[in-house]
Amino acid sequence: MCVATNNFPASWRRWPSCITLALSLILVAVETLAESADHMGPPAQTHSGHGAEDAALSPAHHEPELTENNLCSAARYSKNLLITRFPRSETALASAGHLYKVEEQLPQLIGAQLSAHPAIAQVRYLPASFSNIRPIGTPQRAQQVRELARTQNVQLVLSGEIIDMSMARPNDTYTPSLASRARNGLATATHLRRLDTRQREFVFQMTLFDGITGAALQQWHYHNRGVWAPGRPHSVGFGSPRFWRTHYGKQVADTLALASTELAGEISCLPLISDLETDTGPTQIIVRSGTEQQLRTGDTLRLYQVVTRAIPGAYQLHRTHLLDSQIEVQIQEAHATYSFGRLSEELDLRHGRYVALTAELAKQDSLARAH
Repeated sequence: MCVATNNFPASWRRWPSCITLALSLILVAVETLAESADHMGPPAQTHSGHGAEDAALSPAHHEPELTENNLCSAARYSKNLLITRFPRSETALASAGHLYKVEEQLPQLIGAQLSAHPAIAQVRYLPASFSNIRPIGTPQRAQQVRELARTQNVQLVLSGEIIDMSMARPNDTYTPSLASRARNGLATATHLRRLDTRQREFVFQMTLFDGITGAALQQWHYHNRGVWAPGRPHSVGFGSPRFWRTHYGKQVADTLALASTELAGEISCLPLISDLETDTGPTQIIVRSGTEQQLRTGDTLRLYQVVTRAIPGAYQLHRTHLLDSQIEVQIQEAHATYSFGRLSEELDLRHGRYVALTAELAKQDSLARAH
């Protein structure tokens, strides 16, 4: 304690630490009055490839029920998705707290939330990530996506990267001073998390690819932070019960819930794309999707030819796009993983590759032109 004493030299030696503590408490009191309305900490920021928007995260997040009427005509259909590993941009980002498993567990947490969504028929995981030497938008990356989608039998591929998990002031968590303890203790007691100096960043991005063309359909960037102050903070582990009990863990959970919801909303409005059997008759056809993808008897699909062209000057690299055949197929009998349909006119499927799309014509044409 800082008390007056008749021993002037001893008292004088204690005054610097007392002044430091007093100033710290005064600073907290002033900021408390200025920001008394803030109880939740900073909102997360999400930026998408179709324009950046900021969205506040709520810990009590509930997904709206998706229907064909309140979203789009394609919302009824479910798609298969492959999620790759999310590497860290810098390996040291997860060292504090031993959060190294974030690369594998973050995609699995997103996939687990997506599995309960009607837009997703099946989620698969790949314990590997795309190489940085094949950046998004290059023919090499598109070709890699197409190969993965074909071998894994999925329509869509999701990749991501963990950009930042750093701490601005790690000493305030691991070797705190008396002043920082006082300040952060008061911030915790008053639930004013923004005043706590033990903040840790959580920044990641993810990109959704079309498995037929390899093109990037959408990209999201998420930025949030939380207080990293677990008991025994040196070896917590990402995804452990101790991790989720921290303020930082709760912010991570809210960010992942938001990311999963936005991803599911994007996938909902994409048309279902199905491969076709090539050894069928001139008007009878087998579609490699069924009731698991919510196909029903009477549904009408549009056939598109998958056109692949070599890239001049690039060895064994190709570009792929969809060409409208103007031919439709009506589902006559739907089973779990395949369906029987009848073509509107004869087509020899042995000449080229065709896929069937379920969406209104404007959405189909937009998808074809984009690639």
